[in-house]
Formats: sequence, structure tokens, C-alpha cells
Amino acid sequence: LIANVTYGYTAAGFSGRMPCAELADSIVQCGRRTLEAAISFVNEHPNTRMSSLPPAAIVAIKAMNADPRAEPHYGERVPYVVVYGEPGARLADMVVDPHDLLEVNSPYRLNDHYYIKKQIIPALQRVLGLLRADLNQWFLEVPRPVRPISARFYASHFGSSHDFDYNGPGTSRKAQVKRSRIDTYYSSKHCILCGDLVQRSKYLCDVCFEKKPLTATALVSKTSTLERDIQHLVAVSFL
Repeated sequence: LIANVTYGYTAAGFSGRMPCAELADSIVQCGRRTLEAAISFVNEHPNTRMSSLPPAAIVAIKAMNADPRAEPHYGERVPYVVVYGEPGARLADMVVDPHDLLEVNSPYRLNDHYYIKKQIIPALQRVLGLLRADLNQWFLEVPRPVRPISARFYASHFGSSHDFDYNGPGTSRKAQVKRSRIDTYYSSKHCILCGDLVQRSKYLCDVCFEKKPLTATALVSKTSTLERDIQHLVAVSFL
């Protein structure tokens, strides 16, 4: 393109004729060959084409692969959400349809870290930046929450096998261990009381299951707390 423009502006005569038509044809042919090579490369490497598409287009293509009738209309907005992916995953690999996220037993989890850094912090920074507040630095320094478990007094009844840390507000020391093995990134399931890993078909770990009276009391208390939270949210929503 640069050669074509340069030749056109410098070699054209006053009448617009090219003094060397063969050179002009060579430049056009070289540009055509480069363009055809680029098109051929993209067609042979579909992953490259997918990575260059917007997130909405990627979600639309996935839906069309599953059902050709899901092709969006012209000008239609295709919703998508960003979920957690493998370590080092690209944004193109972490976008899914919102319905896939809301399905029962969905393997996806909303990427709250992405929305905080890309959506919430930039919007607040434009306002609080007038007060010389640095929200990005604040977000880097704020303590990260660990996986919540039941109230601390339940832990005292389960013994040391759960390895509770009483220095924190009912947090498990196992949850504070840095992820250093690849199996910690696998899809897993946790005990609904203590948070320990369990098999996919179970809801309680073996220790909690053996403490049936205490487990029943803990479940009733936890259910009551959740019901109160739901009632509070419903009341606030209709204010």
C-alpha cells in the first residue's frame, strides 16, 4: 500500500498517466498476493479468527454451532458474561451465554475480579480521582476474603481434623494455603458446613456426616440465617 501510494504521487505525470505501467502492475500484484496470503492463513487457522472476534461474536458463533437457528438478527445485541477460566486464559475463552451461567449445576462461575477491575473501578476512579484517590492501589492492598464456613462455635465440636484457625473469623487454615498444585484448579465440590473437599456426589464430608446431631443443628441454624437474608433482600427490593 505504501509503495502504491508513493509511486502514484511521485511518478504520475501532469496528465495522470503513469510513465512505467509495468512497475505499477507489479506493485498492485504484490499487494494482491499479500492480501490473498493473509486470507488463506486466517481460513487455515480458525482459532486465530476466533481470538480476534469481539466477545459477543464468539458467544453467537458458539450458539450457532449448537443450533443454526440461533443466528442473531442484524443489529441484535448478543448478551454475554465473563466467567473464570484456566490460569492464563484469554478473554475470548472466558465468555459464555448468561443462560449457561444460570443453569442448575453450571460449571461456570462469574468472574467478579474482571468486572471489578474493568467495570466498577474505572467508573468510580473518574469520580473519586478528583479527590486524588487511587482505587487500583486500594484494590491491590485490600485483603482477599477466603471461603466462608459455618460459625466458629461449630468448629469446636468437630475436633482438630478440620484444622480450624481461630485467629481469623471462623476461617479454615486449609483455605488459606496457597494454590501450588494443578489439582486445586479442577472443578470440585465442598462440604456445605466446613468447606472441605468432598466427592461430587456428596454434600457433607465424612467428619461432618459422623457428627449427625451437631450437623443437624448446624444445618437448621444455617438454613434459618439464609431464610432471614432472603426475606431482608426481598424487603429491600420492594422499597
